[in-house]
Amino acid sequence: MWRKYFNVVKVVPGRIVTPRHGTIDLSADNLPIETLKELYEADWPYIEITDEGMKELYGSAAVVYPELVPEVAGIGQDVTDPNDFVTETPVFETPVAPKRKTSRKREL
Repeated sequence: MWRKYFNVVKVVPGRIVTPRHGTIDLSADNLPIETLKELYEADWPYIEITDEGMKELYGSAAVVYPELVPEVAGIGQDVTDPNDFVTETPVFETPVAPKRKTSRKREL
């Protein structure tokens, strides 16, 4: 039943040991959804939520907040004027490592 809410990724479905929940068998069909939801919210790397799981467990699809998405420079600008895209880029000099003193070992 949990498979319509979560997908297994990066591993073959089978037994996996978790610190909080012990051994979980991802090939079993009777895993508690609340346990998988806790693992998902803890950023467990082996499961991902499906669209149906997002709707069922969180009430709606994922919400993207536009103020958190960075704007891409150049979108919506007039491309006929090449001066619109000229930017001042700082010139960096490649640092040169200081010369090391050569060791002079005495020959015996």
